Amino acid sequence: MNKQEKGFTLIEVSAALLIISFILLGILSLMQSTKKLSAENVDQLVMTSFATGSLKRFLDHPELYIPTDAIIDSSCNKVKKINCYFDTLKFPSSFDVNHPSISKDLYHLQANDQNYFLKITLTQDVSEKNKELINVVLFVSKDQNFNKGRVKVEGYLSYAENKEAPKN
Repeated sequence: MNKQEKGFTLIEVSAALLIISFILLGILSLMQSTKKLSAENVDQLVMTSFATGSLKRFLDHPELYIPTDAIIDSSCNKVKKINCYFDTLKFPSSFDVNHPSISKDLYHLQANDQNYFLKITLTQDVSEKNKELINVVLFVSKDQNFNKGRVKVEGYLSYAENKEAPKN
């Protein structure tokens, strides 16, 4: 080789290509993990929206989520017949989503070609019973068994006559 000729040797070019490929692999890996995290965040946002919306709907119209034959009581003299049901309800309690009078659409939600599931649990301690309040806990999950990836929201349902539920 002539000393006047300048350029890169094959080893220098190979080393540069190797360094560039490591950098590109790192960037691709970062993009992939960012995409996965973004999808998880979208799922969390959808589940949170479903949970808060379902809680609001349950507090406004609990009879939609409870089997209708459970709230029919001819001796009930309350303004809202469902309040008689809450007076006698045993806690903790959850509802049979397979009951024929319950709309499956309330417990099986869909968005972005994904399925989400709703579970409602009602509890009441002594002080809540004295105030005629029920602690409503809603879970939304992509897993039908609610083992992973779930969102939980809580609120209080007032079943006292002529009172509204406390605002959350």
